[in-house]
Amino acid sequence: WVKGATLECSEWESDDYTATIRCRDILRSADEEYYHGCYNSVGVTMYELAERVYADAGIENYYIDPYLKKIISKNPLPRVKHKEALQIIANACRCVLTFNRNGVPQIKSSFAPEYEFEKYENITDIIAEFKNTYDYSDDSSAWFSKLKAVAEKFGYASDMKAYKQNPEQYKGNVSHVAEIIRVAVTGRKNTPDLWTIMQILGNDSCMKRLDKAAEYLGK
Repeated sequence: WVKGATLECSEWESDDYTATIRCRDILRSADEEYYHGCYNSVGVTMYELAERVYADAGIENYYIDPYLKKIISKNPLPRVKHKEALQIIANACRCVLTFNRNGVPQIKSSFAPEYEFEKYENITDIIAEFKNTYDYSDDSSAWFSKLKAVAEKFGYASDMKAYKQNPEQYKGNVSHVAEIIRVAVTGRKNTPDLWTIMQILGNDSCMKRLDKAAEYLGK
């Protein structure tokens, strides 16, 4: 059986014998920018942030996991497309952005951390060093410079060109170190910009997640 779904028809064509219909999910058309992110000193739940993005995108029918009501953020969402803003919220909350068979977008908690780092060395040390050098007030450039410094300390290449020329001289590269931190914070190997996600989550939440990941991986 093929799982059914409700999609939007984007284009179609036909001749005397065949018809071709191309469809897309509702988020494919959510390409307008969300630019209402703002700092909130009291904090707002991720649930409410997701509601705001959906409303601004003109999407009325959706599902948001009630779990997001427990996660508070004081910081603004970046100016990105609506679909990217929803993906950032989902990843920050360790959820997945998907659709049900009726085409309704949904942010659902489905946390199964991708802790598969057998090929990497010094994982818990990397997490600890990153945690010790992390400064929430750093901009993305300073944040990445510190990440590269962590990579170098544990024998990972900070320069991708040098790594490609002589990969055998290193344990890996800075992208592998970033992957370790990404999974520790979000549980996922692939997410939107990690610095942005950590800014939205806030310092305390990020530190707790790094500690839990190090504890788990150190067993």
